[in-house]
Amino acid sequence: FRPSDIVYPDRQDRHDDHWATQAFVQHALVRHPLHVREWAFPVHFAGWPRPHSFQPERVLDVPPEIRNQDHWRSLPLTDAELTIKYQALHAHQSQIRVMRGFLESFIRRNELFQEISR
Repeated sequence: FRPSDIVYPDRQDRHDDHWATQAFVQHALVRHPLHVREWAFPVHFAGWPRPHSFQPERVLDVPPEIRNQDHWRSLPLTDAELTIKYQALHAHQSQIRVMRGFLESFIRRNELFQEISR
């Protein structure tokens, strides 16, 4: 398998599993170099995104604590893509029960990715 792009959580993500995921990916790419584009996405940052509620008309901004990092890309989502994202998130009923507002706050007009350069 030869991917052209690899997407993983931002290295400053506050969730231990997300940090471990990015560390594993970084380690794997050092040990097995591939010519790929690397992209990171934000999830767990203090108080972000705001408000913690379903607001699909809003835009997802870069979290303040990593806003100064370069190479952020904002990719617009269509209404159909927003619907699919809503359905995908709601397929995880155990997490929706615990953190509905937080998860639904990611259903916004765009997706955020940071291009990682080595």
